Amino acid sequence: MADTDPAGALRLAQTLGDYPGNEPLSSVLYRQWAANDPQAAALEASQDNAGGGWRSPVSQVVRTWAGQDPTAAANWALSLADPEAQSRSISQVMRQWTR
Repeated sequence: MADTDPAGALRLAQTLGDYPGNEPLSSVLYRQWAANDPQAAALEASQDNAGGGWRSPVSQVVRTWAGQDPTAAANWALSLADPEAQSRSISQVMRQWTR
């Protein structure tokens, strides 16, 4: 479902609840979405308020996107209004780029 209807997959994932000690299902979905359509995934992730930090939706998308096209991911990260999210995203791009 993440390949064909990622927004629907995210809505479904929200109804399933959390699994303590495991990675949030939304993180997996955002990475899969970013692998197929990073710009759409980035737009959705930037509007998702599900937590911050390194496990945020934006971080999941940027990590995947940077593995495919670090320049595009960096340019998008620079457009983020939140300075903390922007800094984390640029750091993530640089880590992926150096790999």
